[in-house]
Amino acid sequence: MDTASLLLLKQLKELNRHPVEGISAGLIDESNPYAWNVILVGPSDTLYEGGFFKARLDFPRDYPIKPPKMV
Repeated sequence: MDTASLLLLKQLKELNRHPVEGISAGLIDESNPYAWNVILVGPSDTLYEGGFFKARLDFPRDYPIKPPKMV
């Protein structure tokens, strides 16, 4: 494994160990640490309250030098 993939797996593990309120993330495919599924929960007292928003993060091979793309 290269440095970027090791860092991504470490960060995902940390996010799941200490979750951030309103955010859930996981790998799309266990063999590819560069593609994540993300679910964002709409925050209280906003127009988005109660909403669940799906997103995909695609990390470049030179992460963290370059940011991921979110769709």
